[in-house]
Amino acid sequence: MSEEAQPYMAMECYFLTLGAYFDKFNKKTFYSSVKRENTKAYNFYTRMGSEVYKEENGEYFLTLSAEKFHNSKEKYKRYLP
Repeated sequence: MSEEAQPYMAMECYFLTLGAYFDKFNKKTFYSSVKRENTKAYNFYTRMGSEVYKEENGEYFLTLSAEKFHNSKEKYKRYLP
């Protein structure tokens, strides 16, 4: 992200995007991956409730349930505009 990005912009984008994924499209689980050396992204995703289900070739494969997504959204909503 740009140095000029507003604080919490990544979190707001995350909740908007995954909110549509889970709520509008009625999905139950979200799968993603992050490179092992990208510790900022890894820490962000795990803080938001994602869990590692596989590690392979220098990459973490993550899963996030709709329930955990909504729990983290409730937990962090005070930081959103």
